[in-house]
Amino acid sequence: MFSTFVSQAAHESERVPREGELYRLVNIHGKSFALHYGYYAECDRINPLASPIPIYPDFIEEPQYTDEGFAFVTMMQDACQHFDGKADRDNDCSGCGYFSRCEELFGICTCQANKKKTNGE
Repeated sequence: MFSTFVSQAAHESERVPREGELYRLVNIHGKSFALHYGYYAECDRINPLASPIPIYPDFIEEPQYTDEGFAFVTMMQDACQHFDGKADRDNDCSGCGYFSRCEELFGICTCQANKKKTNGE
């Protein structure tokens, strides 16, 4: 009975985030990224058991770059055609040799082919 009460109390104290709420503000390489809770797919939104999760920027649709011209990526982002990783790993940026990990699930792609040309180059 006590374990039931404790688990019930713990469950009631866990607040489920609401869609659109701020999860965290991440500052890396001079840029700020606001992560809000949400859903990646409509099927998750209508699933009564699904809770909102932090949504990361889509750097493929809207590329962002450091001041040096390196592309921001996320660990779970699909790898590009310059993927330099092991065949037994997933083809996402986290498995690429050009991936430089930052805070949270963010990273920088250090591949010269993906580097944005700056005024000095």
